Amino acid sequence: MQQKVRIAVTGPSGDTGHGIVRGLRECVFPLFVIGLDFRQHYGVEKYCDICLRMPQVADIGYVTILKEVLRAYRVKYLLSGIDSEIAVLAEHAEGILAETGCQVLVPDKELVKTCSDKLLTSDWLRDLGIRVPGTGRGDCCYQHQLGLDACVFPLVIKPRRGHSSIGVQIIRDRDEFEAIRANLPEHICVLEFLP
Repeated sequence: MQQKVRIAVTGPSGDTGHGIVRGLRECVFPLFVIGLDFRQHYGVEKYCDICLRMPQVADIGYVTILKEVLRAYRVKYLLSGIDSEIAVLAEHAEGILAETGCQVLVPDKELVKTCSDKLLTSDWLRDLGIRVPGTGRGDCCYQHQLGLDACVFPLVIKPRRGHSSIGVQIIRDRDEFEAIRANLPEHICVLEFLP
């Protein structure tokens, strides 16, 4: 009998993590799936071989506890179902592999850094020759910074890092923009509005 490959999935109570676990169950290779989540009860338990309660990603001891779990359960691969965890795992992937033997399946930390910042992502895509909406830093808005011939309203203001449309605003005209521009922090970006 072939030995089961041990795979851990974080965040199986969320849509992404749940989808990963369900997808793994379609695999023809024998797998032992470990669900890692900060919630105690969640519906994906019937798809995992075991489920373990974890601290939240933002907790100071998260990576240390994660390493202990990966080592104790001899996990071969770790898949993340938590978007806010990707940067943390990318930063610690080499150390996790060295200390536990578990391969963390995340992109390179520099790519994660770029793709976690809407302004850096826009610059990167533009450098690759891919058309993107005009995008600039939030503390100044001029058409040359957005890469536009004219500063056309409405504009979109959003955090450079974030998710789920949290903090997104639509600015309807220049007066509205000028009223808030001086108070916009650098971590905000301004984007061309695409209807």
